Amino acid sequence: MLRAITKKQAFPATGSFTNDLKTEGTKARVFFERYFPNLGLVRATLRSAVAGAETLEPAEKDGYPWGTVGVAIDYRLRFSFPVAASLPARWDNWAANPEMPFALIVRDTDLPRPLVAEYGASEAVSGRRDSAWLKAAGPFFGELGLFLRNAQPHEGKLDTCTEERLCRFCFVLALYDEIARSRGAWSGTPLLSLHPGAATDDLLALCPPAAAADLAAMAEAFQGSQSQLLKGKAALNPWFSGGEGDLIVDDCYIDFKAARDPKRPSPSQWPRKLLGYVLLDTKDRYGIRTVGLYLARQYQLVTWSLQDLTKMLTPDGQQRMSLVEARSELSHWLGLPRA
Repeated sequence: MLRAITKKQAFPATGSFTNDLKTEGTKARVFFERYFPNLGLVRATLRSAVAGAETLEPAEKDGYPWGTVGVAIDYRLRFSFPVAASLPARWDNWAANPEMPFALIVRDTDLPRPLVAEYGASEAVSGRRDSAWLKAAGPFFGELGLFLRNAQPHEGKLDTCTEERLCRFCFVLALYDEIARSRGAWSGTPLLSLHPGAATDDLLALCPPAAAADLAAMAEAFQGSQSQLLKGKAALNPWFSGGEGDLIVDDCYIDFKAARDPKRPSPSQWPRKLLGYVLLDTKDRYGIRTVGLYLARQYQLVTWSLQDLTKMLTPDGQQRMSLVEARSELSHWLGLPRA
């Protein structure tokens, strides 16, 4: 049984929780400036943790698509977890019928939440019916599902050719992801260079060879350095009341970052974003007790307990709010139902 779903609306100020934190005067920004203003201590612990870390960089940097690769590595790392093996079931319709227009659907099962890229592909097709090449979205996801079933990236290291193809798939997912997150992304997306009747290989060719190699290097470093993390129980792109997260493993929420300078990951409000997602889990559905940044170019995971994080963010002399209190107060500020 299939049913159509629509994307949940985020907060009205900017359209996303992350952007609300970056924008002065929004309710979310003002809340954190009042109750959790001390970013310095958390930033200092990160600087200390990554001091002297090696940084992976692409072989070619001229005109390099840093932003798209930063999104693509999120997808590549998620495919390393066993839970991602159930994703292809959602795309079987297009594997069986590639001529069917792409539409975001979910099955009434325990499949992982839809990828942001699926929203982008679905909305792109519905919003730009004059672009015949967007019909490639259906076959793309159908072939991605078949590819993942055959490659089994969660089982371990892939051969060079298979890894490169997977990284190209992730690059295209990132292009659709960018469209979902910003309508303005249409103006500069490489997707516009495709011709009517474009096939999956045409989409994959949009990924520069240097980007595919860069993504493969970061994926290999992740698998080599995070074997314990990969054994944990993972939830992909968890939904909070206001945004999509990257990953939860056991009781730890993790944000992926592909920062060239690990001491200054973007956005600058990242400590509040980590805490914010936990607070937006108003019913404590995920049981998060630790948060972290995985720095893909330095292949390093840096974590903080919620107790330490809230203590560092709270002003001197102000009593630290409990998790329950902070969730209730943020919900009140944002006009959300209290838990």
